[in-house]
Amino acid sequence: MATSRSFTIDSKIFNRQLFTQILDFWFSDLPRTAVAPTQSRISQWFGIGEAQARQAFDDSCRAKFKHALDLLGPTSVHLPKFTTFEDDRTNAISFASPFLKLDELQNNDINTKAEGVLSLILLLDQFSRNIFRDQQDLIYTHYDRLSRALIHHMLSGGEQNPISSLDKKSFCRLSPPYRIWFYLPLMHSEDVKDHDEIAQAISDMEAEHPGNEAAIGYLNTLANFEHQHRKILDQFGRYPHRNNVLGRETTPAERQWLEEGGATFGTG
Repeated sequence: MATSRSFTIDSKIFNRQLFTQILDFWFSDLPRTAVAPTQSRISQWFGIGEAQARQAFDDSCRAKFKHALDLLGPTSVHLPKFTTFEDDRTNAISFASPFLKLDELQNNDINTKAEGVLSLILLLDQFSRNIFRDQQDLIYTHYDRLSRALIHHMLSGGEQNPISSLDKKSFCRLSPPYRIWFYLPLMHSEDVKDHDEIAQAISDMEAEHPGNEAAIGYLNTLANFEHQHRKILDQFGRYPHRNNVLGRETTPAERQWLEEGGATFGTG
């Protein structure tokens, strides 16, 4: 089974300063104790509102973080050719290990580790979508594979795993609008196992906030959004709107579904 060629992450770039910038930019003034995001956060995160505002947000992502994202691009980080999602899951430790060597991810403070992993996932999974809207193949074939590796390794557990269960051990545990971003790479995946995992994560968070209308309302919205993604995979086994950029032949059933307004989720 092919594994990634060894690469190093520049700790002069990928450090506490960058991670703080990422979190401050993405969450703004949202308290870490928040159980639901503000409407302004929702609008920016999910591209709701006027086209001019969406473009301005994309431009800010590009100006602030494209350089860092480029350093993790395919010319620097050489992944093996994609074969199956199961192989990528097996290779998660190989893909993730260079990130694990960063000081912030080796730190004894659990919140510092969580900030580092959360920042990296946001950079790879979210900012890539804002920055590379015209190069979606980069997202699906490269950056998504790296972000999935980080979340797969985090969820894999193990006493020797420095990032094990950060979603449940850190400040994120009782803050759904922070914690959910660990799992978004799973929603973007075309592997049903990943969707089983994010559905369970959302269910777990709902159980941790009994009677909290704000938290449950937000989590129900996320659960419905996940259901929309899963329904497409159950029907087609993949996201048809990605076919063109991935060089896949669109079936007649997929073409009809797309022509009739099937969901494309932007660059999701």
